[in-house]
Amino acid sequence: MAMALAFFLLVSPVAFADIQQTKYLAVNLNPGTVLNAVEDAGSLRQCALRCPQQSCDSAASPCCTLFCWSKTSLACYVQTTSRPYRQLLPSAVGFRCFVKEKLSHAVALGYQMIRGQCVKVYEEKKKWSDAQRRCGADGGHLYYFKTLDTAEPVINDVTGTLAAPTGRYWVGASQTQMATYRWGDGTLLALNTSVWMSGEPSDTGGNEECMEVVTEDLNDIWFDKTASPLSRLNDFTCDTVSHFICQVDV
Repeated sequence: MAMALAFFLLVSPVAFADIQQTKYLAVNLNPGTVLNAVEDAGSLRQCALRCPQQSCDSAASPCCTLFCWSKTSLACYVQTTSRPYRQLLPSAVGFRCFVKEKLSHAVALGYQMIRGQCVKVYEEKKKWSDAQRRCGADGGHLYYFKTLDTAEPVINDVTGTLAAPTGRYWVGASQTQMATYRWGDGTLLALNTSVWMSGEPSDTGGNEECMEVVTEDLNDIWFDKTASPLSRLNDFTCDTVSHFICQVDV
């Protein structure tokens, strides 16, 4: 579910300095935002204690990206990079929510925290290079679809927020030389992995140098649902205008 675009900054970031060094800013969340349910907390400080404070720079170290606390019900909800998200924020009323200071700009631009990743799907259509620049202006990059177990659920969730999903979205890999594909951070995109659609990459016509993720589209007879499960990579012509998915690293 999408976060509210509007948010309110405190005069000074909340640091809870006696228990953590990470700074958080107040934020408004929509009811239904996906979070982790945690046991009741008797105070805002106790709720903050539920947030793992390791660096978010390592996928192996859980970190808390945001948390919410209700003074009325004493319910404490957190969102971390390591837990499955199965609970929904029941109401925006009565909850005080805080987002990690580093992510406050992205939240203000409409980015969502989904399964520990900060992402946004753009409904406007752009060429691959223009989409990459748009993500860069947000402080991020086109989405890195590196592993199925991590990326596929995120793609399914974020595109599921669209009123009319198209099934095709630019992501952040391209062909850097003949038959060599890399993500924007320089990581090699191997040819023999399960992230590809069946028969891809094909480099049809010798000019399919940019990567898109293709999801199931019932109106697209070209998509082979038997050979390619939901959400896989395909190489395509970079000048094609398409929707795109941006990611801000947490």
